[in-house]
Amino acid sequence: MNHRRLLRRPEVLRLLNCGNTKFHEMQKAGLFPAPILLPCGRTKYWDSVEVDAWLQAQIDASRVEISIAASTGLNALFGRSAASKQVTERRVLPMVGSVRSVPVLKNVVHSMAR
Repeated sequence: MNHRRLLRRPEVLRLLNCGNTKFHEMQKAGLFPAPILLPCGRTKYWDSVEVDAWLQAQIDASRVEISIAASTGLNALFGRSAASKQVTERRVLPMVGSVRSVPVLKNVVHSMAR
């Protein structure tokens, strides 16, 4: 069970293992949950449950990419054409207020078939 906590920026950066610049770019592009602003100050906080869900989505998307790459490699090894297969898996990136799907490895699959 996840206990909801408010995380400050240094805690979030430590969890993500990234720097200020990359974190700011992800926020600006809408690829990371928006901060919470409390009326008692200017400090920004992030909901630990939202951050955990975002991390899990990134882990799941990474595993989908690995499984697609592995199956494509096996198809090439056994003489099956990877270009004849349609890649329908999509990576879901949680966005503030909406969810956007991005195609996964479509160009990689076609380039491996050549």
